[in-house]
Amino acid sequence: NGEMVVPQLTDTSHCLGITDVLTNNSSVVPNGAILTYTWLYGNGGSATTTNSSVEYTTPGTYTVMLVAKDLAKGCTDTITKKIIVRPSPDANFTVNDTCFDEITGKTRPINLNATGGGTGATYNWYVYNDNNTTNAVDSIKNAVNDSTGVIELTGTNTSHTYFLEVTNQYGCKDTISKTAQVFFKPTGVTVNDTILLGDTDTLNANVKPADKYTYSWTPTTDLNCANCPTVISSTLEDITYTLNYADKAGCFTVSNIYNIKVDPLTTIDVPTAFTPNGDGTNDIVYVDGRGIKQLNYFKIYNRWGELVFETTNIKEGWDGTFKGQKQPIETYVYQAEVQTWVKDTTKNTIFKKGVVKLFR
Repeated sequence: NGEMVVPQLTDTSHCLGITDVLTNNSSVVPNGAILTYTWLYGNGGSATTTNSSVEYTTPGTYTVMLVAKDLAKGCTDTITKKIIVRPSPDANFTVNDTCFDEITGKTRPINLNATGGGTGATYNWYVYNDNNTTNAVDSIKNAVNDSTGVIELTGTNTSHTYFLEVTNQYGCKDTISKTAQVFFKPTGVTVNDTILLGDTDTLNANVKPADKYTYSWTPTTDLNCANCPTVISSTLEDITYTLNYADKAGCFTVSNIYNIKVDPLTTIDVPTAFTPNGDGTNDIVYVDGRGIKQLNYFKIYNRWGELVFETTNIKEGWDGTFKGQKQPIETYVYQAEVQTWVKDTTKNTIFKKGVVKLFR
């Protein structure tokens, strides 16, 4: 009867990452209904829908085949279409941190170096300015504003964000953004601290962001770290530390001074009374004091001289019991001896004797 199936497709090319919408324009000549379609994508995939779509994940030339069949008449026809998928560029660039030069009113040079475009690529740069709008910068390969790839900025931003748009020889584009930190020279500070003998002192550089600086503490005596932004000193005597910190862009070095005075007072303190009645307040009697390194012993005796409690653990105290029995309300005698943090071993032991009253 002269009928035939006429599928229609056209060739195309585009960049990687675009979905191809495959529109079926097939018909039966002179007239008729096409009942089945088969799509072959050229990448191992297929479909049996009237219209279809496919996204290719690698560059290359793919042959798409559409097979149209009129089941009523048994007529079939096939058409192929070439889809050329162009490679996209892989935009990238390096950018250095810098500092603000107070004399010139500009930043030190910021170097931007682009890669990833391939042969024949063009590069377009954009930078956020101080009011957070983007300005176009010369589209010079590996350069901003001049052929040396260097830019100097004015203003007081602590960072600048750069955007790079790369267009390869096929017209395919890719973008990337990076931020350059701009350092403004801080003012060095002097810190004066007083600590008790045996206590520690935490010393902070107080610069942000901390990971953009290098640190050097001198002397390192009794410090837990020589090159950290925050350190802990366990000094037992007066000392002065100097912290020199420098920005990693190599623009400046700043010095902080930390004077630590150690209060040498050492004491043994034991309460004069306690109330072990289970109310959570003053239920246990402990040894306390200043400058204590360790407890040699803490002993408590009743009125008959019987030892009712003994410990060498300064965190352990007497709860008013002896052999599991609550002791009566009365006055008890204690003896305590501690070793202090005093460096002179002939002067670092303290003994104290006194009384403590038990109330209920």
